[in-house]
Amino acid sequence: MRLCKPVTLIIVLTCALLAYCEYIVFHWAAHQWRYDPLPCQAKGTCVRIAAIADPQLQGYQDEPSGVIGSITRYDADHYLRSAYGCLVQYMSPDVVVILGDVLDEGYQADDESYVEYLDRFNSIFSPDMVSRIIVPGDNDIGGEGRDTQDYKQVHRFEDWQGAVNQKSSLKGIEFVSINILALTAQQKTVESIKSTTQFVHDYTPVETFSVLLSHAPTTMLPKDKQRWLVENIQPNLILSGHTHISGQQVSRGHSGSDLLEWTAPTFSYRMGVSKIGFLSILVDPITHQVSMHECWLPSRYNHLAMYGVWAAALIFIGESVWLFNFWSSWVCQEEATDSAKLKRWS
Repeated sequence: MRLCKPVTLIIVLTCALLAYCEYIVFHWAAHQWRYDPLPCQAKGTCVRIAAIADPQLQGYQDEPSGVIGSITRYDADHYLRSAYGCLVQYMSPDVVVILGDVLDEGYQADDESYVEYLDRFNSIFSPDMVSRIIVPGDNDIGGEGRDTQDYKQVHRFEDWQGAVNQKSSLKGIEFVSINILALTAQQKTVESIKSTTQFVHDYTPVETFSVLLSHAPTTMLPKDKQRWLVENIQPNLILSGHTHISGQQVSRGHSGSDLLEWTAPTFSYRMGVSKIGFLSILVDPITHQVSMHECWLPSRYNHLAMYGVWAAALIFIGESVWLFNFWSSWVCQEEATDSAKLKRWS
């Protein structure tokens, strides 16, 4: 009975810690998210866009083997699922654009593992929750450094999400996805280059608001290639990922107008950067006004450290209780022995 209250307190505190780290922190962060206002909000004509970059679901080759790897994959997936669920719930976007590197090991995965990765991805970023536009990254189809953008990987991605170069329309906005990696990779294939250059060459610019989507920022292109891309697509806004850090750059757009390119931060806590989040964007498809806001997610490593401190405290308490009980038992035995000796002497 003496242990009942301390054990109950430990259980309550453990449950409170779990609730805080796994639920409260996400909803607390979500209350700080917002769209920067535009006049179209009063008319209900704004289009709400959430831009996510580099979620990078963890694979099997680069993670520890056995139980530890299973735990790290589970925790990374759980974080993404909680964050994305709050994004959809609190921001109610009309569309979510995922700007590449959806898988950490997509490029190097065999076909069996690739199918499993896609099932995990769809269970987290469910297509039933909100419309999605997914752009491939170098971790999905290759194209960074000396990784050749092999068309086997490209076709494999296209079997899942459609062409790597494509356009789609939503609520008066045209989204144009371009595989810029085909132009920036050190190891190129004629097929991937031709596919991208042909799409850009054949594209007919639209009068409606258009957004160019790419995993790699267009600033990675040589100046002449960047100019060629902008002149052919004539976007009103460029969204990209890859760098894991939020940033913006204004360059010269079509006909000399300013063109904003915004790089979205990583959505995964595993990318080695301190700030994790996404971009919230409002677009007025009639006036072409745009507002953008950076929305930040809670730091997972701080909360994992809290678990570590609590586990160490429980171990310390457990060992202290064991040592106290051991010492008490030893003292009782010594007192009983001394008492027996006194009786014999008396």
